Amino acid sequence: MSQLIQTRVAEVSGRISAAWQAEAAWTPRFNQVLAAAAREACRDLHAIDAEEVSHRLGLVLLDLGAITRAQLPRVGAFLG
Repeated sequence: MSQLIQTRVAEVSGRISAAWQAEAAWTPRFNQVLAAAAREACRDLHAIDAEEVSHRLGLVLLDLGAITRAQLPRVGAFLG
């Protein structure tokens, strides 16, 4: 994984984590935070790199318990 991707994911994962802990569910507020974080992390990236960022954000969601492992492959389409 490139340094840029690592940096982008690190920049937004804290906000995603904080929003999940505050909401503890897929609320409109959490969805807004997640969507904004994904847009920010993927801005100006090549499509392949943006796909990797989406996958890494999916791993953040998995670690938080927000999604199951079975849902992980579909995160990219959801965040896209």
